[in-house]
Amino acid sequence: MVYVWIKALHVAVVLVWAGGLLAQSMVLSSLSRSPSDQSTLLANRLRRWDSRVTSPALLLVWTLGISLAVLGQSFGEAWLMFKLGLVIFLSGLHGIKAGILRGAVVSGKAPPSWTRWSPVVSSAALGVIAILAVAKPF
Repeated sequence: MVYVWIKALHVAVVLVWAGGLLAQSMVLSSLSRSPSDQSTLLANRLRRWDSRVTSPALLLVWTLGISLAVLGQSFGEAWLMFKLGLVIFLSGLHGIKAGILRGAVVSGKAPPSWTRWSPVVSSAALGVIAILAVAKPF
């Protein structure tokens, strides 16, 4: 019973984190194409949201995910190792994008051109993670 509740909470905070990650991606993509006062204002608001909501959600994603892997004795399974690799990648990407967002807001630096692809890369990785978590294909 406890496992099911931890899993439900894990899914809920993953949704919050994924939403923040995708919002980050979209704002940075927009800023890299055509920075404006309106997009800078949005970036500043997103930066506050990220520090108050998205980053704490990421901490809970990791805490609850590791708890689930331990309780379910899933460590060592190939699907989980692949999923963990993608989660590590997205966690790092989140941190990198938070730094770029800070630079865009504080010093007005334009985001690098690769951030235009961030929404696609983030969405694809999140989709693969969801498939792995549900199907456990290998």
